Amino acid sequence: MKILLFCNRPSGEVDASTISDHVDSFANYSCHDVTIWSSLNGLPDEKELHSFECLVVHYSISFLYERYISRETLERIRNFSGLKIVFIQDEYRRVNFCCLKLKYARVNAVFSCAPIEVARKIYQSLGPNVKIFSTLTGYVPERMLSIKAVPLKDRSIDVGYRARKCPFYLGKKGNEKYLIGENFHQQAKSEDIKIDISSKENDRLYGEHWVRFLSNCKATLGTDSGSSIVDFTGDIEYDITHFQALRPWAKFEDLPQKYLETDGELEIQVISPRCFEAAALRCGLIMFHGNYSGILEPNKHYLPLERDFSNLNDILVSLKDADGMQSMIERTYAT
Repeated sequence: MKILLFCNRPSGEVDASTISDHVDSFANYSCHDVTIWSSLNGLPDEKELHSFECLVVHYSISFLYERYISRETLERIRNFSGLKIVFIQDEYRRVNFCCLKLKYARVNAVFSCAPIEVARKIYQSLGPNVKIFSTLTGYVPERMLSIKAVPLKDRSIDVGYRARKCPFYLGKKGNEKYLIGENFHQQAKSEDIKIDISSKENDRLYGEHWVRFLSNCKATLGTDSGSSIVDFTGDIEYDITHFQALRPWAKFEDLPQKYLETDGELEIQVISPRCFEAAALRCGLIMFHGNYSGILEPNKHYLPLERDFSNLNDILVSLKDADGMQSMIERTYAT
């Protein structure tokens, strides 16, 4: 098949490389003829567009905003006569509005990051003729597998981590990405270990800078990726964003309960590409208990940290057990 991949491919190291790696994977691994069309100015002209048999809209192009998909572009997707496939991320936002756009565009299939049973509930309004598939948010690029891992004894950082403070409308599970770093830093900083943990935007690391950082860490922190709130109308996001705008120093626990009534009812919780990166670079994992898409198991692939940090001392003892950590790291790599 001749496939057109419609995307917004980032350049350089400004954005996380997982986006460009995912975009490039279509041409690198597909047995079909894939053309990458990276543009915020819409699709190619009608004649060129209809020379393709399949149109794939990548998750870097959002149906929620006209700056990505204008009304004209939406019409051209609708009128495209070939197979239409959409990859979606951040699918916990304005679900009903997104589904209306997908339905209008007459898409044939949606690749969702949500567990399949959750994805079917999210996209139920699309009807039985739209195929729903579950996919991961990211994978390991082959170049990372060729990097020679630094021995644990030669790594200068015991625990390293980077995570920005997520918007509160991602729910309790989204907030855990920030909490695990902040609480670990506060409770373990007096211990005899070297910590490099930050949630500051200026400390973010991308591309090769992130690879070098993770390669110098004996372990990193982690949580399930996603949201514990699926916002069908967009009202939850609006109300919580308004609350935060008026109270910029508020903590998640300051949110009125009325905004969290649906928190946990429907969750998008999946393994993060960071887990794969850590495994590829032979970096140990310290994570909250989670499903991790059924791939990683506690005490086999990662050190399970209780959410109240009640077993922190046990985690630190395990971290100092070089042989035990190396065995766990190798099991995770092999998996």
